[in-house]
Amino acid sequence: MDNNLESGSCALAKAFYEKHGAKASQISDRRDLGRLFASKQSELLQDETLLATCTKNGREDPRRHWSQVLFALARDGKVLKVRDGGSWVDWNTVSRAPCAGPSPEVLELATLLTNDPELLAEMRDRLVVVDAILDSVELA
Repeated sequence: MDNNLESGSCALAKAFYEKHGAKASQISDRRDLGRLFASKQSELLQDETLLATCTKNGREDPRRHWSQVLFALARDGKVLKVRDGGSWVDWNTVSRAPCAGPSPEVLELATLLTNDPELLAEMRDRLVVVDAILDSVELA
């Protein structure tokens, strides 16, 4: 694979994140996260497709070292970053709550602007003026 990644490690990292990502993303200590992975690896390898991926090319042992899986989570999955000499992880999550869509206020404003072209034109003109002011001011 690209970036010095091994396909079995990437597949195992993906399966771990998909199945246990909600719990894993609550952990920032690398050692604790590794313990969670170690406790779940056998369960994950019960999946026949994952097992086949992890044992291809004549490899007998499907298991992977935590450091390989962590590297795959960071490089291939791009779901975390390792920091402070490898002791801690920062998860790349914006929000764990599903998006409920626009608020009623935003929907009301969108409907109002859609149904009133003159108001929309006036708002657009005001935004152009604000953009011009922001462009001329140096922000600290």
